[in-house]
Amino acid sequence: MECIRAWQGLLLSTAVALSACTTTQSSNNTPAATPGELSTAYTLKSGGEIPRYQQGVSVEHAELHFAFDFDKQQLFGNTILTLDAAKPAKAVSVDLDSVFTIDGVWLNGEAIEPEQFSNQQGELVINPANEVTFPVSVQVKYHGHPRTPPNAPWDGGVMWDKTPDGSPWLATAVQGEGCDIFWPCIDQPMGEPKTADIYITVPNNLVAASNGVLVETTSTANESTYHWQTRSAHNTYGIALNIAPYEKIEDTYQSIYGNSYPIVYYHLPGNTEQAQALVDEIPAMLTFFERMIGPYPFADEKVGVVQTPHLGMEHQTINAYG
Repeated sequence: MECIRAWQGLLLSTAVALSACTTTQSSNNTPAATPGELSTAYTLKSGGEIPRYQQGVSVEHAELHFAFDFDKQQLFGNTILTLDAAKPAKAVSVDLDSVFTIDGVWLNGEAIEPEQFSNQQGELVINPANEVTFPVSVQVKYHGHPRTPPNAPWDGGVMWDKTPDGSPWLATAVQGEGCDIFWPCIDQPMGEPKTADIYITVPNNLVAASNGVLVETTSTANESTYHWQTRSAHNTYGIALNIAPYEKIEDTYQSIYGNSYPIVYYHLPGNTEQAQALVDEIPAMLTFFERMIGPYPFADEKVGVVQTPHLGMEHQTINAYG
């Protein structure tokens, strides 16, 4: 665990250092927050006192589905969390910003009546007719305009930006405020999902880069769904969505410990030469860090970097670089 946290801190330093070499500026089209989309104090904090119905609860798996209306800046989410605990409870709760409209809630596939759940301050409390026994599957469908970050990445939210050619350029950065800014979660250190499957549906001209390994991409006439899968526990704020007409550069790092793992850099079109120059620097960084603190802990996933409209953030296996 100490090795993992050391790597995360070093990745943050690397992302910030790399940001000094940025090659493309965003068009700064993300609007300022309006009073109707202001998040509550509960949502804007991360960690702290654990709510009653989250105490002793772990997140075994997170299945996250995302789709978007880029013109209206709307996010459509469908989350299924597998929660576990040592003993039954009267109710269960997860965190989700109250700016979202909740379209439905299910426990173990059974629909919960609207009067049996509430989300007034950002804690979605579910009170079913019967006692909750664990493990339990909690499904939440929701939609809305997520919080606009006043100054990403130092202020959290979802950025709806444009690339220089006018294409959508979306990025999430929620380190300070937490995962509940755009997906239902337990916004606590013990809320890290042990594994996750992330499905991001976008128009065919766009690419969705996220955490873990790209399992598959399925396409229809108009849109594509990118299925990403994590194979290790991910800190909740580190789950990240990055969408743009990305191109990518791939390489393989030969570790000093004898294994190898992929390096992937998602960059905007027109930046290939500059992007390659940055990719060429990564193996030396990895060698230095492996010598200093030990093996890279996510070797069965990737070393990922993605160009973003903000300066950078150490999102696990998909580090933001602006």
